[in-house]
Amino acid sequence: MNQLLDSKNIDGKLNVSKFPLNEKQTYSLNEENPWIKSILIELNENAESKLPEEYLDNSFLKAELELVKKHNETYGEYFLLNCSIDTEYFTQCVRTQHEMKDSLHFEFKACIIDHIFEAGEELQDQIDIFMDNDVWELHFYDNRIAMIKEIVHEQIYLNINQYPVSDYDAELPWAKETSSTKQ
Repeated sequence: MNQLLDSKNIDGKLNVSKFPLNEKQTYSLNEENPWIKSILIELNENAESKLPEEYLDNSFLKAELELVKKHNETYGEYFLLNCSIDTEYFTQCVRTQHEMKDSLHFEFKACIIDHIFEAGEELQDQIDIFMDNDVWELHFYDNRIAMIKEIVHEQIYLNINQYPVSDYDAELPWAKETSSTKQ
């Protein structure tokens, strides 16, 4: 079952119960997928000359996800998620305030376990977990639902350039008027 490809799945939710155990599934998602499109629209919100939806034709967001559900005695059912993100979107230059295009390319991996372990002493205040001979970023699913969109969204905003600059040598519009600092 390709839950993440379902056009009705606008929230990027994954039902833990319906996902097969020990079967790796891969997803190639882009802005045709509703929840990927919503993230791309949000990325385009900083460009102000048009509505964010109007930038969709000239921007993109691709997510390559590889998911496998596993089981162990300590945590029960858990997911291992490998993800590659590639995007180009419109934003605003913090230096000149002009519209510009920016891009982002990165990979991450996450382990998603049941939320009942979130409050336990062992994982309290942990952001990573050692599972299957590797270190994974730690996330939790609740009520048998893993929020894949939230994980992807969080990773994009952790990796995005918070201060995009289109031209480091451009004259600053606000620096044209100078005032004397002598008093």
